[in-house]
Amino acid sequence: MERVAAVAQARLRVQDQATLSALWLGLNFQSSALLPIVVPAQMLLLVDRGAIASSDQALAVSVLSFFAAMIALIATPLGGAASDRLKSRFGRRRQLIVAGIAVALIGQAGLAVTTPLLVFLAGFAIVQVGTNVATAAYQGMLPDVVDASQRGAASGWLGLMTLLGSVGSLAAAGLLLGGVKAGAQLAAQVTHGALLFYAAAAGVLVVCAAVTMLGVDEPSPVAQRPHPWTQLFADQRFRLVFGARALVMIGLTLFLTYIEYYLASTNGSTTFVGATVAIALLALAGALASSLVLGIASDRIPRVKIVVAANLAMAAAAWIFVFAPAQLPLAPLGILFGLGYGAYLSVDWALAIDSLPGAGSSARDLGIFTVSINLPTLIAPAIGGVVILAAGALGVEALAYRLVFMVAAVSLLLGAAVVRRVRFA
Repeated sequence: MERVAAVAQARLRVQDQATLSALWLGLNFQSSALLPIVVPAQMLLLVDRGAIASSDQALAVSVLSFFAAMIALIATPLGGAASDRLKSRFGRRRQLIVAGIAVALIGQAGLAVTTPLLVFLAGFAIVQVGTNVATAAYQGMLPDVVDASQRGAASGWLGLMTLLGSVGSLAAAGLLLGGVKAGAQLAAQVTHGALLFYAAAAGVLVVCAAVTMLGVDEPSPVAQRPHPWTQLFADQRFRLVFGARALVMIGLTLFLTYIEYYLASTNGSTTFVGATVAIALLALAGALASSLVLGIASDRIPRVKIVVAANLAMAAAAWIFVFAPAQLPLAPLGILFGLGYGAYLSVDWALAIDSLPGAGSSARDLGIFTVSINLPTLIAPAIGGVVILAAGALGVEALAYRLVFMVAAVSLLLGAAVVRRVRFA
C-alpha cells in the first residue's frame, strides 16, 4: 500500500485523502445506528418488556445517551492530551488509536449478547471509552498531516466518510432489525439482528483502521510550545464556534434520539424500525449530494455561510415534523434535512481547526472542542426526557415527540444565529 507523505505541508492527493479519512468511515459505521436504531430495539427486551415505544423505554435510551456523553466528556480531552505527549517509534497517535479500537471491540461483545442488562451496560460503557480514546488520537493526526490550504477538502472527505459509514450502518441495521414488530418472535428477531449488526460493525472498523494505520505516516511533532487550555476560551472565535456547534448538536441529538419513537407513536408506522431506517437513509442520500462538493468549495468561500445555510435547512425540516399530520409522507423532509446535514458536515472539522490558536497541542484542543458535541449529547437527552415527562404530566402525552422536535428546531436556529457572528481574518 502506498503511504501518505509524512510532510504536513505536502498537498494530499485524492487517494491520500481517502486513506487518511478511512478510519472515520469505520467509526461511524460502528456508532451511527447504535442509539437511533439498535439500542432502542434492544431496550424492547431490557425495559418494560412487552411494550412498544413506551415512555420508560424512551427514558432508558435517554439515560444511555446521557451516560455515553459523560464518558466522552472525560475520555476525549484526556485521550487527546495523552496523544500529544506520547513519543515512540510508532508515532504519538497510532498506539492510542489501536488501543482504543481494541477496547471498543471487547465492549461490543458485551452489547451483542443483549441480555442480561448488567452485561449490556458494561459493554456499552467499554465501547464508549474505547471509541472516544481512539477518536481523540485520530483527531490529532488530521491537522498533523493536512495543510491549511486543504482543510476544507479534508473536512469534506471526513463528511463523506461520515455519511458512507452512516449509510452502511443504517442499511445494516435496517436489513437485520427493520422487520422487528410486536409479537411472539420479537425477542428472537432483536437478539439475532443485534448480534449480526455488532459482528458486521466490528469487521468494518478493523478493516478501516488497518487502511489508515498502514497507509498514513505520522509527521514529526510540530515544534511549538503548547499553550494553556484556558487560552482557547479567551478567543472569541473559538467561543462562538464552540457555542454554535453545541446548539447544532443539541438539535441533531434530539432529532436522532427520538425519531424512531416519533414514527411509532405520532406518525402511526407499524414497522417503525424499518421506517426509521428509510427516513435516515433518505437523509443521508441528501447529505451525500452536498458534503464533499461543499467541503472542497469551502477552501475558497466563507465556511460560516455554508454553516448558516445548513442550519436553516435542518431547522426547516424539523419544524415540519412538529406539525406534520399522521401518515404524512416524510421522504421529502428526510432529504431536506440530509442536504443541510451534509453541508454542515462538509465544513465542520475545518471550521473547528480554523478557530484553534496553534498546533502544538492540537489533539488536546480538538478533544476540548469535542466537548461541544459531547456536552450537548449529555444535555439533549435530559431535555428530551423532561419534555416527555412534562407532556405526560399535563395530559398531552400524544404531543410529546412533536414538542421534542420543536425544541430541536429552535436549537438549530439559534446555532445559525451564533455562527453568523464569527469573523476570520
